[in-house]
Amino acid sequence: MANGLLQIAFALLVYVFSMPAFSQSPVKVFHAGAITKVRQGDLSAAVRLDTLPQDHLFAIGPVEDLKGEILVWDGKPFKAAITGENPQPYVEKAPEGLKAIFLVYANVPQWDTVVVTAPVMNMQDLENMIGTTAHAHGVDTSQAFPFLLFGKVSKGLGHIQFFDTAKIDFSKTSFSKAK
Repeated sequence: MANGLLQIAFALLVYVFSMPAFSQSPVKVFHAGAITKVRQGDLSAAVRLDTLPQDHLFAIGPVEDLKGEILVWDGKPFKAAITGENPQPYVEKAPEGLKAIFLVYANVPQWDTVVVTAPVMNMQDLENMIGTTAHAHGVDTSQAFPFLLFGKVSKGLGHIQFFDTAKIDFSKTSFSKAK
């Protein structure tokens, strides 16, 4: 997970961990496209967001052509991006025609909440806490499952993929520099 799409250093003090409601049948996590496509130099879209079931949709993935990041929160899409002229990040609410190179998504109609007060100081602690808590609540942790985290973060690190194809040809080397 630490080498995944979104790398975040967590130092959480008290947070809320939410999973699909325990009373409902397991929620399936889907994906379209794959990061290997990007590593092979293909930045084209694998999926259009408006083709997915929107009811209670939660999703994350990079915008086609590496022009930002997509987050869908309960059916509402957001695009985080920067421009070549201004490296200041911005968020666009509900952009139309949004397409992703790859996307991980699930439709979660209801969440249950678990309050955790143990400190989480790094990614390994976070991964262990999520797996242990999910398993304790009957989630099949051998399969992908959706979860949400809410809390106080004392330090964090993230990225927005942006690649200026007008200035540089895409390659494996330039992919790592686009982060």
